Amino acid sequence: MNMRNGIAAVIFVIFCVPTVFSAQRRAVIRYDPQAPLSVLPQSEDEINAYYAIGDAPTLDRKIRSINDFLADYSGSELTHLVLRPRWQVRYEQGDPEEIIESGHEALEAQEYFFESKMGFIDDPSQLPELPSVRFDLVSQAATIYRSFVEVYSQLDDFEQVIENAELGLDALAEARDLLSELREDDRSVELDQMREENTQFQLFFLDTVLSGHQSTDNGVGIVEYGERILEIAPNDLQTLMTISMAMVQQPPAAGEEFDRHMAQALQYAQSAVEQLEPFLAGPDSSHLTEEQKADALVQAWSTVGIAHFQLEDWGAAAQAYGSALEARPARSDIYYMLGLASNNNQDLEGALSALARAVFLDPEQAQAREDLENLYRFTNGSLDGLDELIAEEGANIGG
Repeated sequence: MNMRNGIAAVIFVIFCVPTVFSAQRRAVIRYDPQAPLSVLPQSEDEINAYYAIGDAPTLDRKIRSINDFLADYSGSELTHLVLRPRWQVRYEQGDPEEIIESGHEALEAQEYFFESKMGFIDDPSQLPELPSVRFDLVSQAATIYRSFVEVYSQLDDFEQVIENAELGLDALAEARDLLSELREDDRSVELDQMREENTQFQLFFLDTVLSGHQSTDNGVGIVEYGERILEIAPNDLQTLMTISMAMVQQPPAAGEEFDRHMAQALQYAQSAVEQLEPFLAGPDSSHLTEEQKADALVQAWSTVGIAHFQLEDWGAAAQAYGSALEARPARSDIYYMLGLASNNNQDLEGALSALARAVFLDPEQAQAREDLENLYRFTNGSLDGLDELIAEEGANIGG
């Protein structure tokens, strides 16, 4: 937005910014009933000093211009507009502490200015420009919260990552509500673009919080934020795979809630498989190695298998494990689960084959060996020939 149209046009454009700027920088807020939300500089020198910040040719010169402005015009209503570019410079320079400090200063200064202006207004409903002004504020605030998320991610401070992502989500939620109040008239294309940008920004924060919960193995958090992502993007492949895996790994206690939980996990897992196979066959997966593609298929099909297994649909579980093994034939753990599912489905021959292959691939897997011996003894009366079966089944892996 061009702000070089004279002092009267330096209107409250709100550059996203609320948290702790020092007392000497607090602006002396004035009120003009003809422009109740406008910035009111006190002199041409003040506004020229503000413009000089944008004209500075280097980041260091920009910081000097900002510091000069804050020193010379400590009570300026432009303070919030000056602190935001300082945050932008610190963000470009990449110092984590400076990004956080300057971002918080900018956030608080902006919110202070807005609330001070609103304090003069008896009836906000009479201000047609208010939704647009507030929308700019909270949308820009989300930008600063995003920078905090990036910084804390680099520092592996997942608690702060989640906290600031949630603050960003709050700002975006308010922005979405305000969008419905903006006049459509000839801005429909622009508003559609704003809505799309808001949605993408929202997905970024939701995915960030989900990743934070993954880092702390918080299954409840993964499910909560995964489902919020799926409300917006129901076919998001990564989320479908992540949430279904979390649900089968950390189910509730047995009972009706368990059955509902696992049925939902199965639905997500099946949707993931439906999305995954065409994705891997298409050009969008060209950056993945063949091993990565195989691992993705194993994860997706194994999750389907676990969900079916937990729901005691043994035949469907065995089929899903078989599909996983088509992608990765040398997975002892999956052969073991295939063996259990086949046994429960009364397919004793299939169970013996799968358990033998599990033992062949991992002779140290004591539970698989024990289950194989018990089943083999049950079907054959003794363990004679068991080692030969293991060798034979091992030779057929991948064949």
